[in-house]
Amino acid sequence: MGARIPPVKLEEATDEQREALERVKSALGKVPALYATFGQAPNVLGALLAFQGALAKGGLTARDRDLIDLHVSQLNGCGYCVSAHTALAKANRISGEEILRIREGQGETRRDAAILALARRVTTGRGLGAGAEIAQAREAGLSDPLIVEVISAAALRSLVNAVALASGTEIDWPLAPRIPQG
Repeated sequence: MGARIPPVKLEEATDEQREALERVKSALGKVPALYATFGQAPNVLGALLAFQGALAKGGLTARDRDLIDLHVSQLNGCGYCVSAHTALAKANRISGEEILRIREGQGETRRDAAILALARRVTTGRGLGAGAEIAQAREAGLSDPLIVEVISAAALRSLVNAVALASGTEIDWPLAPRIPQG
């Protein structure tokens, strides 16, 4: 099945689309299909890149962001993002076995477990009733700024998952084992 919203091809892009896609290519070395789909609205792609950049400059580690991206994508049933973030997590030296546990919401440490629990609450309950998860995060050593970053990263991942699922973006990453069928 083809994508319901096609990715923008660089050779067919408007000047504004091309500029946004070239920023992706410069940063990643390629333009993954989902970013090319976001390229349909270059202003949105620009905002996505800015938000991702802000989170990368924050206090969450690359591992923390991997936890959130993998678990939220699994919860939302996004095979594209599960596959993409499995490849990225492996590049960050997270083992395949641990990736499967993370996808299911199982953390290796108290910190990991707290991040996953808060990300799950944001994803499944829109953050409502998150008092216990926020308390768990504080007990695990996360500051309020980090808690806001976890909430923001989970919400951003849900947005990206929604675009991937709604658009039917075809997976252009190595397929992760047992990907959700969206």
